[in-house]
Amino acid sequence: MARIIYPDDFAGQQTLFKAILAQHEALGTKSPLTPFAKLQKLDLVKMKNAIAPAAEQNAASGSLRRSSEEDTQQRNLTMEMPWAHFTGEVDFLKGFYKGMERQLGEWGITVDGKDRIVYPNGTAARVDLMKIFVEHHQSFAPGESPLQWYMDEHPDINIEDDLQAAKDALEIEVARDKASGDSEQATQ
Repeated sequence: MARIIYPDDFAGQQTLFKAILAQHEALGTKSPLTPFAKLQKLDLVKMKNAIAPAAEQNAASGSLRRSSEEDTQQRNLTMEMPWAHFTGEVDFLKGFYKGMERQLGEWGITVDGKDRIVYPNGTAARVDLMKIFVEHHQSFAPGESPLQWYMDEHPDINIEDDLQAAKDALEIEVARDKASGDSEQATQ
């Protein structure tokens, strides 16, 4: 016996349903779908009328999904440079506090084992860590922060600008999450 493969995507299901419906309408009163629909309590007219709204929802879902993907790329791009600067700053301080790596805890940095730096996952956690780090740097009197030498050697780095870019990345992530949720809702 032949095996029937049913499509699992909306476009394929819509195409199959339209083909079945067209054949049903072509057969008229001789269509075997008429007694089957009655047995299964299916309203074929209602189902036919639902095709267009379902297609609109599917298109909206796809658009929102693409928007979410674009937001993810934009978030990653926006966060890339500030995070690279931040990890460079932390690496400098790790060397500065050589043998006393636990001092990095005052900067909000988690040290695992003897001297392994543990960075959090997720944009929100990283932005929070960067805020704590910048606040600690700014708590020193001018010129007394151990990070100042690194900052002087890297004049292209501005930690306030990096923190603002990280906050911008977080806003993009929030928009991405909303678009992703809206896409799932549209699919439902």
